[in-house]
This record gives sequence, C-alpha cells and structure tokens, in this order.
Amino acid sequence: MATSGTYDFNLDVLELVDEAYQRCGLELRHGEQLRSARRSLDLLLTSWTNEQVNLWTLDQASLDLTDGTASYTISSPALDILDAVINDTDNYDSPMARISMEEYLKRPDKTSEGRPTHYAVERNSGNLTLYLWPVPDDSTLDFLYWRMRYIQDAGVYTNNPDVPKRFLPALVSGLAWYVANKNPAKLIHDPAGNIVEVDGVGFQRRQELLQQYTAEFERAKEEDRDRASLYIVPHGVRI
Repeated sequence: MATSGTYDFNLDVLELVDEAYQRCGLELRHGEQLRSARRSLDLLLTSWTNEQVNLWTLDQASLDLTDGTASYTISSPALDILDAVINDTDNYDSPMARISMEEYLKRPDKTSEGRPTHYAVERNSGNLTLYLWPVPDDSTLDFLYWRMRYIQDAGVYTNNPDVPKRFLPALVSGLAWYVANKNPAKLIHDPAGNIVEVDGVGFQRRQELLQQYTAEFERAKEEDRDRASLYIVPHGVRI
C-alpha cells in the first residue's frame, strides 16, 4: 500500500474560513464576509488564552538584572510567568517562589538587597511588571523564566494559524460556530402560517456546531499535557 510519507498537512486562514463556511452550509461570497470571519478567528484564538496553559505557547526567556532595581517590564506577547530561577555567572540556578501582589505589597522591607528569592507579577492590559524580592544586589544575575505568551494573530490570509496540527479540528469547529452565530436563520411565516427558518443557519444546526466544537476542543486540551509522572505524598514522607 502506497502512502504519502509526508506529515505537512496544514490550513491557511483562507482555507480555515472556507471550511467553516461549508460546515455552516453557507457560501463565502464577498470580502466583508472574509474579513468578518478572520476577526472571529482572532477572537476565538484570544479566548483560548483564557483556557488551561497551552503548552505550545510556552518558551524560556531571560532578563538581565540590575543592581538596586526591584521592578522590570516584560513586554508583550508575554501573558504570564509560570516558573523562574536566578542564574549566576557559575551557571548555577537558584529556584524562586512566586508570591501574590498582595503579599508583595504588604512586605515592609521592599528595598532590602540580596539574591532574589521571590517574585510577583502584575498583569496589566499590555506588558507585565515583575517585582523581585529581595532587590538584586548583583548586576551579573539573570532572571530565567518560563513565559506563557499570547497566540499569534491570524494576519494575512495565506498565514497558517499559530496552533499545533492536533488543534486544527477544534479551530475549524470553533470558527464554524462563530460564523453560524453571525448568520442566524430568519424566522418567517410560510403560506400555511407556520414559522420556518430561512436564509441562514438554523438554531438546531448552531447547537450541533457548538457541541462538535466543545467535544473537539476538549479532546485537544486533554492531549495537550505534560506526560511526566506526578507523585503526591504526605508532607515529610520520603520516596
């Protein structure tokens, strides 16, 4: 049996929109529909940042620390910081603990200097503000952290979406549901006086699209996980 031997299947933005329209039973006729669908795609991708941690949006970054400086700006596309260490000139990593902004603000000795052991993150509308405690006393230290970033915008219609292949079914299903909600069927009376749906996506079909999207997105999220073993033991017990 002959197979392709390739693993390169993907969809660009235009193909995503076309597939979504076909699932809705609609015809993509003009540019305004295409622009509207791309806007829906960006909203859908943005909504995914409010779900669990998307593993493909994690990457490692570093920040040079400055002697006597307690706060730093971490620019977009950073969404949050999941973990961090302090790295020194010997390439030794010291673990850090994250504290809440409330706990940081209540600390009376914010100007104390030393090797930072704790950090707090203020999540603003754009950039993040990082606060370190104690304040760094050595400009040779680096703050190494795992950054969770935003999913990239759809951009031009020939772009591929910034998602793994395993999320493509959920992405198409979600976009189809968004498109369907923008094009609901009109309710009119037929000659016999019955209420019928015309010129759009009916209520039942919209519900089916929502169910399909929910199921495919849940399957994709379940697959998007770290497979390292997790052991939970009582405090003080060695394994």
